[in-house]
Amino acid sequence: DAIASSRRSLGLFGNSAGGQYVLRYLALTEAPAVDTAVAANCGAYMLPDLTAAYPIGMGGLDLNEGHLRRYLGRRLVILLGDADNDPSAPDLPRWQEALAQGPHRLARGLWHFEHCAKLAESLGVSFGWRLKIVHGAGHVDQQIYDRGADILKDWN
Repeated sequence: DAIASSRRSLGLFGNSAGGQYVLRYLALTEAPAVDTAVAANCGAYMLPDLTAAYPIGMGGLDLNEGHLRRYLGRRLVILLGDADNDPSAPDLPRWQEALAQGPHRLARGLWHFEHCAKLAESLGVSFGWRLKIVHGAGHVDQQIYDRGADILKDWN
């Protein structure tokens, strides 16, 4: 239709492993069609680190500091449910690098956001990310999906 054919960009949303996909897609590609993205409730985060081998970091992929700068400047929301805080959740990643990010998804998301904000500052990059927390929302929760849709619709 006329609306779809006139649009030149899109919003991207993912929850849990889908959120990890969103982050990797933005970090590892130019993603020119994506104007705004939301990554919600990831179990573990790929580090924006060119010395840590992929998939833990971005190393070994022929990327450079320019890729980090672009990634950290993207319009991205890290969306977290404050009730997604169970360290014994059966599907929570427990490998060493994931545990280093925090005991549960909420802690890992907060840690990752702060880590990336500090990295952006050290690189002199305008940090384009935002952090949003949905009170009372768990891991797979309609409140997360609704808030993600609102963010994509209302970003300003």
